[in-house]
Amino acid sequence: MKLYSNDLKKTVCHRICDDKEKISDVSKELNLPVKTIEKWAALYRKDPTSFNGIDNYEFAKRKIHAARYNDLDKKSLIAELKRKDSRIEYLESVIVSKDYQIKTMEKKS
Repeated sequence: MKLYSNDLKKTVCHRICDDKEKISDVSKELNLPVKTIEKWAALYRKDPTSFNGIDNYEFAKRKIHAARYNDLDKKSLIAELKRKDSRIEYLESVIVSKDYQIKTMEKKS
């Protein structure tokens, strides 16, 4: 997941919501995903102060969370990666299963 500054988000939302520029044009110009801009614009429309908070809060939160690995030795880090890989595989299987269930239900409708 990429992180973008609140300043960029506000600028993009101002152009979309206030200046009425097309999302596709801004997306191409700034090389940003359309879906990302749509999410920002939806938040901005609900509350124009949405991006006035601490810049890159998620990045700071991740950095603090990641610090717990700083003191681990190589063997412990490898064990942690294997545990996380296993968890990812499990979650992927859940997604595939749910996706199959949805497609099956759609066929019945």
